Amino acid sequence: MRRIILLRHAKSSWADEGVHDAARPLNERGRLAAVLMGAWLADQDLFPDFALVSTARRAVETWERVKTGMGMAPPHASAPIYMAGPATLLEVAQGAPDDAATILMLGHQPGMQDFMKALAGEADEACARAFDKYPTAAAAVIEFADLAAWADAAPGAGRLTRFAHPKDLV
Repeated sequence: MRRIILLRHAKSSWADEGVHDAARPLNERGRLAAVLMGAWLADQDLFPDFALVSTARRAVETWERVKTGMGMAPPHASAPIYMAGPATLLEVAQGAPDDAATILMLGHQPGMQDFMKALAGEADEACARAFDKYPTAAAAVIEFADLAAWADAAPGAGRLTRFAHPKDLV
């Protein structure tokens, strides 16, 4: 079975309003939340084989702290997913290495939520709230029962099986 973990970047800082959006760092709450979500991934035995990370500073910083929380550092690549929509996110996912059964994509709103909605043909009842709100540092897990290669990923082919965000965990 293949699986995509869609992780939204953690809370960013607005302390310096002159900083370009892509250069905004995480704030203290975001730094803590990213480690917490990494620990949740480890606790759920959701270790990605490969990660695709937005080039935005807040996404890169989130990834560094998620790896700390997981206690591991899987291979990753920068991906052209800064503020990307579902079509671009699907293209990026379709290009993931086929030897990676689980990939993690770390990006932004509204793309992450829209992509999750597009991929998930259905959702477990406990995950339905993800369709309404996708807060910072939230993670959605979409599983594909019959996906031979990432190139075959398509809208409606997955099932949303888990959803969590930092407030769920404290």
